[in-house]
Amino acid sequence: MINLKRVAAAITILCVFVNALAFNIDINSASANENLSLELKVNGTKVVLADDMSKEVRLVGVNLPDLHWSNEGDGASKNNLAFRMQVALDTWKANVVRLAVDSKRWFGQGDYQNGNYEPYRTLVDELINMASVRGKYVILDLHRFEAPREIDLNFWKDAAARYKNNPTVLFGLFNEPHGVSWEIWRNGGIHKDEVVYGMQDLIEAVRDTGAKNICIVGGLDYAYILAGILENGGLLKDQRTGGGGAGNGIIYDTHIYPVKGGESSWEAAVKPMREVAPVIAGEWGYDPDDKEMLGSYKGTAEEFQSSLLEWFDRETGGYGSKMHWTAWSFHSSASPRIIKDNSTCEPTSFHGYYVYNKLQAIYNQTSSDVVDFVNSFEPDLFSNYRYVQEEGSAINSSVKNGSLNINFDKKVGPEKVALYADIPFDWDLSKLGEIHFEISNTNVSNDVTIRLGVQEKDGEDWSVDVKFYTGKSERIKINIADLRKKENQRGDGNFTREIKSIHIEVFNKGSGSFDLDSVTFRCSTSEYHEYINVFGTDIKLDPGVYQGPSTGDKMVPEIIDDADSTGGKGLKLNYARTEATSNWGGNFYLNMPSDDRWEHLSKTKEIKIRAKDISSGGDSHMHFTFKFEAEKEVGIGSRALRFNNLVDPDKKIYEVVIPWEEVTWSSNYEHMSMEDKIKEIQRIKVEIGSKGSGTVIFTHLEFSGEEYPLPPSAPYKVNQFEYLVDMDNNSLKKDYNWNGPEGAKYNGSIVNGAGINGSKAVKITYDIPTTVPYGGDVTFKFNPPIPEGALKGAHFVSFYIRAGQDTVERNVSIRFTGNNSSGTVNFVVPASPDGESNEWIYHKFYFDDIGISNPEDITTIKFIGATKSDEGPGYYYLDNLLFSTGNIEQSENLEFVNKFDPDIFTNWRDVKSGGGYPENWIKAKTVSGIGLNGTSALELSYDRTGLASWGGYVEADLPDAWDFVNNTMSYLNFWIRGQNEQARPSNFTISFYDANGNMLFSHKFQSIDNDWEHIVIPIYKDGAIVDLRDVAKIRFTADDDNKAGKLLIDDMVFTNYEVVRIEKYRPVKYVDTFDGSTLIRKVDQYKGWGNAEAGYYDYIRQSFVENEGMDGTRAMKIEVSASSWYSGEVFFSIPADSWNMRYPTHMEFDIKYEIPTDFPAGNEGGPCRKLNFNLSTEKVKDGKRFGFNVDLSGEEEGKWVRISIPLANFTDKSKNPVTPDDILGFTLTPGESGNIGDGSYGTVNYKTATLEQFHKALKKGIFYIDNITFTNMEGSRVVKVELEQNGKTLNNLSAANVGAVNVTTEIDNYSDSSEAATMVVVLYSKSNNSVQNIKVVSKIIPAVSEASVDDKQIKASINVTDPQNQYLKVFIWKDFSSMKTLDEQYIPIKW
Repeated sequence: MINLKRVAAAITILCVFVNALAFNIDINSASANENLSLELKVNGTKVVLADDMSKEVRLVGVNLPDLHWSNEGDGASKNNLAFRMQVALDTWKANVVRLAVDSKRWFGQGDYQNGNYEPYRTLVDELINMASVRGKYVILDLHRFEAPREIDLNFWKDAAARYKNNPTVLFGLFNEPHGVSWEIWRNGGIHKDEVVYGMQDLIEAVRDTGAKNICIVGGLDYAYILAGILENGGLLKDQRTGGGGAGNGIIYDTHIYPVKGGESSWEAAVKPMREVAPVIAGEWGYDPDDKEMLGSYKGTAEEFQSSLLEWFDRETGGYGSKMHWTAWSFHSSASPRIIKDNSTCEPTSFHGYYVYNKLQAIYNQTSSDVVDFVNSFEPDLFSNYRYVQEEGSAINSSVKNGSLNINFDKKVGPEKVALYADIPFDWDLSKLGEIHFEISNTNVSNDVTIRLGVQEKDGEDWSVDVKFYTGKSERIKINIADLRKKENQRGDGNFTREIKSIHIEVFNKGSGSFDLDSVTFRCSTSEYHEYINVFGTDIKLDPGVYQGPSTGDKMVPEIIDDADSTGGKGLKLNYARTEATSNWGGNFYLNMPSDDRWEHLSKTKEIKIRAKDISSGGDSHMHFTFKFEAEKEVGIGSRALRFNNLVDPDKKIYEVVIPWEEVTWSSNYEHMSMEDKIKEIQRIKVEIGSKGSGTVIFTHLEFSGEEYPLPPSAPYKVNQFEYLVDMDNNSLKKDYNWNGPEGAKYNGSIVNGAGINGSKAVKITYDIPTTVPYGGDVTFKFNPPIPEGALKGAHFVSFYIRAGQDTVERNVSIRFTGNNSSGTVNFVVPASPDGESNEWIYHKFYFDDIGISNPEDITTIKFIGATKSDEGPGYYYLDNLLFSTGNIEQSENLEFVNKFDPDIFTNWRDVKSGGGYPENWIKAKTVSGIGLNGTSALELSYDRTGLASWGGYVEADLPDAWDFVNNTMSYLNFWIRGQNEQARPSNFTISFYDANGNMLFSHKFQSIDNDWEHIVIPIYKDGAIVDLRDVAKIRFTADDDNKAGKLLIDDMVFTNYEVVRIEKYRPVKYVDTFDGSTLIRKVDQYKGWGNAEAGYYDYIRQSFVENEGMDGTRAMKIEVSASSWYSGEVFFSIPADSWNMRYPTHMEFDIKYEIPTDFPAGNEGGPCRKLNFNLSTEKVKDGKRFGFNVDLSGEEEGKWVRISIPLANFTDKSKNPVTPDDILGFTLTPGESGNIGDGSYGTVNYKTATLEQFHKALKKGIFYIDNITFTNMEGSRVVKVELEQNGKTLNNLSAANVGAVNVTTEIDNYSDSSEAATMVVVLYSKSNNSVQNIKVVSKIIPAVSEASVDDKQIKASINVTDPQNQYLKVFIWKDFSSMKTLDEQYIPIKW
């Protein structure tokens, strides 16, 4: 059985279920002789096929409960029950249905039966038959409770005889035993003065009928506890009364709901039975509305069901086999509910979604060679949409009509315009082979290339280029082997299938839109098999060698040692074929293994053969023929080999790869499947295929089975090259010139002796009178042409110019033009009135800055214009035109460090802003004793309290020894500590400049509080490292008006490797109680729809009222009157200058509602109890909205309720979560309204509605809100973390920190009752993020009132071996058993 991982095969759920209504239900159509179910049997802990016990079967499905309480099923119609049966088996892909039946109804003793039991039994027969004709199964569940009575014993005597040895039917003997002793449970006895029967009695009653059907038995505590069976007499006996007559075995049944507890409870109650017998979870599920079923469980639907399904799947570690299961219940009113409605069978989000996806995943992985993970956007399964849009370009998306509509507008070439969206975390793409995108409704301004692909978790983008044009509509299939990593993107360049997001990027200029649908990730479920270097081991050389017919023909094969660099064996062949016209030049045989060593050969996909030392007296590419034979001279297929693919030039090794599909198969075998053909092969016949003689060594013969090969590796490598057009070897050739308007002259040529060192140079001449508006141009082509692709990856172009005789300074331009982009550079030719200048002036321009995205396409260079002048003509020279990357690859980790002890930056100087009252300023100096570890630090003092709009800057020179020219620096990190008594946060900018004052890179950062903070800045733009080779100066500015203070800076480090920010948890709690002056301010409020003729408009109004707050204090009052979709809104701003939204994780507030007493006559809308909170970014009124609906329908009127909303739950229309530090305010709108519309929907158009219609439809409500809070202390939990080594507190790891590092977490205000917490400390490698060490410590944290400091602390020690190349992360879990992976479910250092 395939080892399943936890996956969710996502498809268009709603449409599937609604379309199921079109099924033609005829439960009487199949005859009994069409039973396709295979007989099952228990074998140890497994359920297997009775006729082939090597094949394991896992039963997974749902419960149909209707016949427990009804004679015909829900809706008084057996067709509805049959419809749900069919949907469960066909659409949901269940292979078993647990069908509840009632013993009283079986005997005609139910309501309205009057002794007529035949319709009830016939319906059960027909439902069983529906499973039979599909080869599936039914568990006949006697749905009774407590302990079996006589009627239950009689039921099994009758039902077992009726379904005796029907392979479709398994016998669920008794639903939920409880309230009796284990002795009575097993053997029966007297219970409540009544005779009851035991499980052993029921088994024997079944077996006495001759029925071998598998029996299913539940334990006590409502069929939860199974361990007690083993502790009180052991497994039941599968026998007839008195012994003998065993059947097909017993499965033990457990019913698991949240009220029973978590994994530790399952381990105690169920796992012991899993070790010795097959176990089924006959019932399980989660329903947030069923308080009895939930008990004290506080987790989410995701947490409970994901962990439970994963626990069901476990096999190793003493779990026996995977558990079977049937989820409760496939009925819209039997909790926990799998489906919302019996007529559509649409899954509930809290339970059905997990059941459906798991059933699909199991079905796909057990019934096909592939499994598809699909987003059909109904609903949208992607999340966290991110848009990269630079330099005025734009891209956005929204889900419309079941498709993702993407709009884009890319203005120029170099900037990145891309969309990313995260795939579901539980899609298992470890065997990803293909990605499908369905494109339609394409409308673009011009043909545009779109890159379609994925982004992996390491940040690498992998995609293919697809040409888009208006009207394009097709399904695009991408084999992962065709993916290519984005150029110049950092990373190891290995495609790992660890997919994080889809990636859609606009590659060249253009605008338009298209629809995306059915994004499919297709994964293989087949195992990978390979047989490598098999000469002389598995494959044997047959002793029979047959020489060709001509004199001189020779064939001498032998197995040799040391055929390759690994010392492996190979096949050496001396050969000669003197006549190419003969049909045959000799042959020999390679015999395949005759035992089961190659039992999976038929699963392979291709043959790979390598050869070396090929010498030939004839054909320079000697070829051979491999003929595959079932036995001697019984050919199956053949393929000629020509060794002309040189894969290792140094060792002269050639390679041939033959997919099995390219073999020419004999007509006698054409009807067979590929696997069957390969199974027939017993030997390989090798023939000489062309005239010639010589030797060859076959070094490698491989049969491999990778169905989906990976794309080629593309490790980040700064591709250093220079292409120099020196006008001597590589030159330019004039193509044409244009003088410009009348009277102007403009031309160019290549001249001797004018270049650098007396070589050739370009001479540009011009004469542009003041009577014309501009000059002309002259165009050159490369001579010789630049080789195709030679400039790919170039970062810049540079050249030298020298002024000719000219009395004035000239502004000139050069345009570089290619097929897909062009760009212009501007520079100055200085005046040289006394004759030609001898000074060559260097100019350098980056392609990103001038708009050239594809320098390899450059074909022409155009020299343009010059400043008009009446001072006469002029000219200048150009030489050494250079295209270059300018980078050098680094293979070692490098650091450039300034610890400011002493400060190695030099010549600090400050530039005041000027014009202020007083002047704003910033200064820098090094001060001892204030640094991170008591050493020196850089102190920036600043004052922005003046009126000037700019605060000046402070600047210093970097050391000459910092050789960024030859090294690629990718990260800057340093420590800061603010000393500002005014409002936080404080904002600063760090910038880097070259010697000429050109800014190379800048980045803003914040000082949050008075503690040390770690700042990490990636030196990247558009996925590529920013070129800092010319950096000479560092500059700081203080960016906040009306602030003054100090900023300390220490331990500044540039690295060429990734640095992980050390996050210190800071408990943050920003509160507005509305008492006194309010911090949250109303910006505006808009009325809703209405019309002047009716004299009515919807509204939402805000005011502050006294004595209505939590403690009789002030509160915010919200009044709502909402008859239509747009019922108004109120805008609020938060104090962004003092509330740093970088850290909060939750929005919290207290709220209550009041039902108004002034409803108008005839009102049918009723009370409004819902309110929408929308967080706003950018401008509070015009920015993007991220909404969350607060529903108080289930709360008591006038009762205060504390609402805590994770900020991640605020999403926009495309399900993108808000970025907390972008929050500037929030908006309130009514959360429900009446049915007035705008003409496109609704029963009445608001523009023409009467007052009576508004009054009839509106909903009215009053809300009071208090204590609006943004915090990261949700639930009043705070976690602090400290690292220590040898008595010294650590803020980061440095070279000196080899050895044990002690980690302490302290949890404040954990809970009002004792709870378990787990700390996980993980040591990672910086180079590849692999886990190198891990420590896990769990502890019970006492209630707050009982906890001492020691009680609240969890401690661990972890050994650090290479601190310069390692980093630490600390994770905290409330329930470690629900942990998924270290990269999926952690919040570092905080809850």
